[in-house]
Amino acid sequence: TPFDPTIVRRGGPETVELPDGSVVTGVDPDWQLRTPERHPARVRWFSWDPVRGAASYELQLRDTAGNILFTRPGIEPNYARLPWSVRRRLEKNVDYLWIVTAVDARSAPLVRAVGRFRIE
Repeated sequence: TPFDPTIVRRGGPETVELPDGSVVTGVDPDWQLRTPERHPARVRWFSWDPVRGAASYELQLRDTAGNILFTRPGIEPNYARLPWSVRRRLEKNVDYLWIVTAVDARSAPLVRAVGRFRIE
């Protein structure tokens, strides 16, 4: 069964359990991740709705085994371009997870969102 990031356990901070067994805390299921959508033909950009109070964002890209393929902290706009060196390694028909963290001026996490995509 493919990972569905809309399944959120409630009770305290909202969390998402990833397929590798790790847990992402502080998840806001209403925070809108924009691109890539679930089944893009290719991936170049990641974008998300801005969060009030966020000084920057961190983007992390993982495979479903939990391997971190890319991470970039300190993103000030609400979008980021994936470097070619990472894009060329993405495979078709493989699930990938992307996690965005909104960070305040003291570098404390405000909220997170988790998305999934599969290049087709």
